[in-house]
Order: sequence, then C-alpha cells, then structure tokens
Amino acid sequence: MGIKILKRKNTGGFTLVEASVVIGIFAILLSAGITIILQVMQASNAVATENELRQNASLAMETLGRDIRKAACVVTSNSGHTLTLYTSYSSGVCNPNSWFVHYDFVNGSGPPTRIELTKTTNGALPDSISSKKVTFSGSTFSSTNVTGPVTINLRVSSTYTGTRADFSGTITQQETVSLRQLNY
Repeated sequence: MGIKILKRKNTGGFTLVEASVVIGIFAILLSAGITIILQVMQASNAVATENELRQNASLAMETLGRDIRKAACVVTSNSGHTLTLYTSYSSGVCNPNSWFVHYDFVNGSGPPTRIELTKTTNGALPDSISSKKVTFSGSTFSSTNVTGPVTINLRVSSTYTGTRADFSGTITQQETVSLRQLNY
C-alpha cells in the first residue's frame, strides 16, 4: 500500500498577500479621494467668502451712489469716516436743516470687533447696511468741496479670525460719484 497524497481543493478565499495588496490599494485610493474632496471644499469656501465680500461691497456702493446722486450738497468728516448728504445748498454752504441721510463707519457689535457701515435717514435710528461677516476697516469718504463729487474707498474684509485662508479675504473698491446738478 502506498501513501496517498490528498490534494486540497481551492476553497475560493484570498491569501494573506492578496488581501494585503487589496487593502493597500484601497487605502491609497481613499487617501487620494479625501484629498480631492478637501480641496474642492476649500475652493468652495473661498468662493463663498469672496462672494460675501463682493455682495456687501456692491450693496454699499449702490446704496451710497444712489443717495449721493440725489444730494445737492455733501459734507465729509476730516477722518473720512462720516458722510452727510443735504438736499439744498446756497451761498456755498449746505443748508443744515435739509440733511436727508448720514453715513458712518462705526464700531459694530461684536465679537469679533468690526467696522460697519450705518445709514441714518431723517433722524431715524441707524441701520447697518453690511452683514456681520464683514468689516469695513480702512474705508473712507472724501470730497474736495460741498458740491462734490464724492470718492468712496471701500475696503471690505472677512471677520473670520481663524487660520484657514479659505474663510479669509479682503477686496477693495473705489468709485467717484457726482452729485445732482442744480441750476443756482
């Protein structure tokens, strides 16, 4: 009688080497996928932040421009942080009883500390025309005389105080707006 050699049938499983190779490939693909997803999210955050800044700058610029074009006379502060618009003008002076709107760059409520643009109309309480996500730090108004034109320098920054660059940003806009022309 001879010795019989039994052959094992392949049971269809994976060897340890095969399983390790598959796990390694899966880990590499997963790592690459996560990196791509993170980059897309950061780009999306950066675009959203820039859109927020641009929307606030556009709203401020449109509102200021519309009111300045209605004014007959304008007074800016020496610091450039306030702008008062008047409806009447005579003898080179704005009529103090004819003011209709006052703009101010003021310290906003925080935290975080921010400069907001407020608009006061005919003695009403000031209204902020900016979101809490932005600050107008470094923004100014300037005019060389009471009949304009007015130069608006807006510097709009994100109020985000963390280290992630995709939530930070600053844009600047400058526009010169003429007052309405009156026949004196």
